[in-house]
Amino acid sequence: MVPALAFQSTVGALAPTGEGADWTCATGAAAIKSKIEAYWRDRGYEVQVMLVDGPFSPALRASRVDVRSELINGLPRAALRRTPVTALPD
Repeated sequence: MVPALAFQSTVGALAPTGEGADWTCATGAAAIKSKIEAYWRDRGYEVQVMLVDGPFSPALRASRVDVRSELINGLPRAALRRTPVTALPD
């Protein structure tokens, strides 16, 4: 059973801003990597986020940089291993 954790969504915070914002280039991917790491560090977790050079994409007409992490369903592994407070014996 996955513990019920009270984490706010940051989807809006990671959305590209400004005209021509590109999260698939090395600079944009590095910015996302930093935001993800800082978000979880502020909550007491260390997560591993990696930048991986992707292949050329005809749709983008460029190569891309993928952001990969060890998060499972958006949560750090350590958060999933925690025993929920409601499950502790009296």
